[in-house]
Amino acid sequence: MQGEGSLPFSVRKDEVVTGGKVDLSFAYSPALIPDLSHLTVLINGEVLGSIPLPKDKASGQTASLAINPGSPIMNPVRTPGAMSLVNELMWSVRSGASS
Repeated sequence: MQGEGSLPFSVRKDEVVTGGKVDLSFAYSPALIPDLSHLTVLINGEVLGSIPLPKDKASGQTASLAINPGSPIMNPVRTPGAMSLVNELMWSVRSGASS
């Protein structure tokens, strides 16, 4: 079983991002196999973190992932003439499911 999604966001060209975090609140099927299930969060193709999906938290879980200021995520390539930098927050679920 696999699933993924994304959310675009932008930063003005005249702003410099020096740190940040991603706060998540989510639920998932209790049929996922805990040893094989995780949620991976990426920003601009760089892995921000991976969160295990235990069966006992399937009805609701929260997580906070810090963005390291030295990460390539914080210093994307700037396009000349662009008014803002378009970024993409992506997530991906990988799991085996019980039948």
